[in-house]
Amino acid sequence: MEQLRAQLCLSSGLVEGDVFDIVRRALAERNIRWKDRGSGSKVDGDESPPTVSVRIAPGPVATQLLLGGLDREGFKSVGSDTIVELLMTVCVNLDVLLARTYGDQMLAAIRTHELAGAIDCLDWFQYFGSAIASRWPSEHLRQGPFHKVIFAANGGVGLLLGDNPFDHLMSIKAAATHLEIPLRSVSTRAPDGREVEVGWH
Repeated sequence: MEQLRAQLCLSSGLVEGDVFDIVRRALAERNIRWKDRGSGSKVDGDESPPTVSVRIAPGPVATQLLLGGLDREGFKSVGSDTIVELLMTVCVNLDVLLARTYGDQMLAAIRTHELAGAIDCLDWFQYFGSAIASRWPSEHLRQGPFHKVIFAANGGVGLLLGDNPFDHLMSIKAAATHLEIPLRSVSTRAPDGREVEVGWH
């Protein structure tokens, strides 16, 4: 993975300007810059804060908020705890239905059927809104093979599978087994053009 991205599925009725205000404030509180369209990437030796791109995309079931562009260096400078705190703050303040991080190949991108509760993928971080989170008792989540479980006051739950998404030390399979989630089959294109199935670790 070269860049960490996050996809947040929003409940209906939110005003775009309000969404951007909440995200902008959450980023600023953590000294992370909002990357404006057309702004260049950081150059070597640039000590300015890391940047995150933010955009809203209408979806067939839910509007999606897409956060992206945080590379390994940016992640390291901000820190895992700050990134998780940022994602949890935005998820809770926007009453997100479902959120998940994903990498360059978008293997863990959220699919429409998951919003109805048919979760079939996990990644470094996921947030389940209260409707989905209610499937699992709190004690079951606490006993899971997760790096961290965060219970929000609104009934939502954040699950962190590892300390660093770039190190691949997390076990998606073990977490999915504990949650009784059947993982989707995923494939990618090999350099020679063949479709190759990717196994979850």
